[in-house]
Amino acid sequence: MQDLILNALWLLVIGMIVVFIVLFLIVNFGSLLIRLVNKVPEIKPVVPLRKSPLPLPFEHERLLKEIVIKVTEGKGNIELIEKL
Repeated sequence: MQDLILNALWLLVIGMIVVFIVLFLIVNFGSLLIRLVNKVPEIKPVVPLRKSPLPLPFEHERLLKEIVIKVTEGKGNIELIEKL
């Protein structure tokens, strides 16, 4: 009976150690992968603006672009201006 309890405790300890090691490796390799990916510069494709079917004065178009950039914190872009 005592041998069974010792075997069970030994198995429990070994299992916990293995789980700790595996989780430690997953966390460290994950953070290493995140750091490596963040070091790679983001490549943004250059998309030419299509000609707008609605002719707007240059000042209006520039103003609209500035508003979109300010509101979207630089993530937005005007591609086409159409009259609805």
